[in-house]
Amino acid sequence: MDKFKKIMAIISIVLSLMLVWIMIDFMIAYNATNDGWIILGYLLIAIIMGIVTTVLTIPFIYVLIKQKYQNMKLYFYAHIALVLLSIGSVILAVALS
Repeated sequence: MDKFKKIMAIISIVLSLMLVWIMIDFMIAYNATNDGWIILGYLLIAIIMGIVTTVLTIPFIYVLIKQKYQNMKLYFYAHIALVLLSIGSVILAVALS
């Protein structure tokens, strides 16, 4: 179970970093061009990342029920950061469209 938690934590961290990179790239492109297609593309990426985050929440809840918080701090914080970034990216995409 420890190896599973480490792998899932690494997946959450990588997805969080990728989402931050996409958000920064979107902000730079949006300020430079102000094109509607950029907003649509970012909205689609945000929705896909939201779906991926939802799918990754299922094993997170299972591990959280099976083990206590003390045994999964890295996985807990990595997944919470991914969920918050995913929600923030969807809100940002909807607010700008």
